[in-house]
Amino acid sequence: MITDGPGDFAAPSAAKPRQMLALLALNAPSIVSVGSIVEELWSEWPPPSARTTLQTYVLQLRRLVREGSADPTTCDPKKVLVTRPGGYQLILESGGLDADEFEKLRQRGVVAFSFGRYSEAAEIMGSALALWRGPALVDIEPGPLLLVEITRLEENRMAAQVILMESMLQLGQHAEVTGELLALNLQHPMREDICAQVMVALYRAGRRSEALDGYRRLHKLLAEEMGLEPPYRIRALHDAILREDSSLDLDSMLEVAQLSSRPQRGG
Repeated sequence: MITDGPGDFAAPSAAKPRQMLALLALNAPSIVSVGSIVEELWSEWPPPSARTTLQTYVLQLRRLVREGSADPTTCDPKKVLVTRPGGYQLILESGGLDADEFEKLRQRGVVAFSFGRYSEAAEIMGSALALWRGPALVDIEPGPLLLVEITRLEENRMAAQVILMESMLQLGQHAEVTGELLALNLQHPMREDICAQVMVALYRAGRRSEALDGYRRLHKLLAEEMGLEPPYRIRALHDAILREDSSLDLDSMLEVAQLSSRPQRGG
């Protein structure tokens, strides 16, 4: 969503202008080439009138910029949606895009977490995730370029969720996160980091058999889908639960958090 500044405007109702606006916004303030916009809107089959149609979309978007301005009489939409040689550029004031605000908060949360400031990390990541109102670009039918952006946004969202959950586990708040972790585990059954967090949360809640069941499900999925064993850290966590190892206590738990920074094998 675009907010704040002279570029305040509601998204257009037509599908293609919305798609174009999303591409420009997610790349702002970089210039997006006409070729990239055409590829996004029509993939490999642009109409002969593609460039003329783009100019029509630009006019529509600029009209929305003017209509959404606090003072339409002084607003110059050409300074918000700028024509550049070979492309277009969207100029937004700082804080004008939720995705940018989310990323700033996420990076701050990562730093706080890396220094063991779990309460601060949880607060920051909670604020970052509160900016989300559903899946990325849920109201837009994406082309090839926006699909890449959606993947990036959703992966960063998941990384923020993992750090939020891990921070709360480190703070002893397993009861507060167990339900959300179980839901995330259902949505992403092959995410090793989430499986580890579920196992820890359930074990600490006195649900040892369910924690072990979580490991068995991951083991089965990895074996059937990829012919792989769970990674060492998950196996070590499983063995620790079997032994009811004191390393799982709040004061000295396994380093499950390190899984958050390791490449994941599935979603």
